[in-house]
Amino acid sequence: MDRLFGRQKPVHNLFGVENVTADVLLWRNNKISASVLTGSTTIWILFKCLNYHFLSLIFFSLIIGMVAQFLWPNASGLMNRSPSQVPRFVLHDELFVNIAITIGVEVNHFLVFHQNVAYGGNLKEFLAVFSINCIYNLITLFHFFEQQHALFLLNVE
Repeated sequence: MDRLFGRQKPVHNLFGVENVTADVLLWRNNKISASVLTGSTTIWILFKCLNYHFLSLIFFSLIIGMVAQFLWPNASGLMNRSPSQVPRFVLHDELFVNIAITIGVEVNHFLVFHQNVAYGGNLKEFLAVFSINCIYNLITLFHFFEQQHALFLLNVE
């Protein structure tokens, strides 16, 4: 059997015999492959061509969902149907406590690292951290001046 580029095995076997990713990439399941292509094209058009931002998309989707949840029970009275029960979304307090503890541990590791660099006497580490901080501060300063320049141009025109 002649195969493309002199391969011994089919391409599907290279991805794995029971692999859904191979089915999608090789268009074995046309519906899933077409939906992946349509979704990625839509995302590309939104973000690249229309300069839409990710946070704007998230918040717009949240607003649409909120409006739908508001209108659904209210419109059910007009259609002589009983309003459906919407499940409540509740986050437990332990989740936020665990997140705060994790963030606190990471901040403490960060502070211990900086104290070890500052008091450890290792000049190479100190200069690396110091130069990174200086670069960050310069970028922030230049960004501030860029904003001031843009505001100045807006006021002049």
